[in-house]
Amino acid sequence: ELVLYVLHNYAYTQRQKKWIFILGCLGLWLFVGLRSDTTGVDTIGYMRRFQNIAETAWEDIPLTTDRDYGFYCFTKLIRCITDSGVLFKLITAFISLIGVFDLCWRNTKRPLLALYFYITIGNLFFIITGMRQAMAMGICLLSVRFIQKRKIIPFVFLVLLAAQLHHSAYIFLPMYFLGTRRVDVKNMLLTIVVTLLAYFSYEKLLVLANEVLDYNYGVEEIDNGGIFFVILLIILILALATKKHWMNGLKERVVMNTGIMCVVIWVFRLIGRTAERPSMYFLNAIPVIFCESLDSIENKENRVFIELG
Repeated sequence: ELVLYVLHNYAYTQRQKKWIFILGCLGLWLFVGLRSDTTGVDTIGYMRRFQNIAETAWEDIPLTTDRDYGFYCFTKLIRCITDSGVLFKLITAFISLIGVFDLCWRNTKRPLLALYFYITIGNLFFIITGMRQAMAMGICLLSVRFIQKRKIIPFVFLVLLAAQLHHSAYIFLPMYFLGTRRVDVKNMLLTIVVTLLAYFSYEKLLVLANEVLDYNYGVEEIDNGGIFFVILLIILILALATKKHWMNGLKERVVMNTGIMCVVIWVFRLIGRTAERPSMYFLNAIPVIFCESLDSIENKENRVFIELG
């Protein structure tokens, strides 16, 4: 990805940049799609289900699971077409990543750098194992374009479709309204106040979240996540400090608000793992706003220093 990023910077035409970006996407897709069945904790379970579902009748699928029927219907459909586990992983990898590719290409002038930062933030390693939610996240990211275009019907359709693969996708529905908020002092202060109030009511909210998301987490002492939260906070502060240089309208505002939601949810990740998976729906906006913020730094030496760091 870094080699392609250098080539992307020296490309003369938009067509050349587009094809270099496609090469980067292709490499990432093959990396995920051609993984071993034993790569990732849950991959082997999904692959066994893919092979065994051939023996399950369509009408019996609801009897095999208590929710997320859409994923198992999808698995059954692919199994009816092919018995190739490799092809199944390639298809699921494509669905998981297409939203990331779309977000990076449409929302930053340096999509390959955003793609590289995406690799470093952890979501890539999650989609290697969490097949159901990974596909749901990919579809939700595709719906971001409809928030930006203010088209609620295709937005809701995509989120509801994602929720059939993994029920946690419903958490993305409020972004149609939250994504268009103005990023100003008033709204940032309101966000901080609401976050603090929710933080001190976390135990009650946790019970509700566990019921909705079908998790079984409690308030716990977590010895990781602090450093990553600080990194997210630094990127958000940089984005806020430079927003007048790159936030030109609704399109950028939606991506920025998605990043803000990620940081807000990660506040609760510090005291409970319940918040980790929901935060992944918003985490992919962070590389995009980081790249746009970097481009807005006028001092070239400072920009290169932050980029390398």
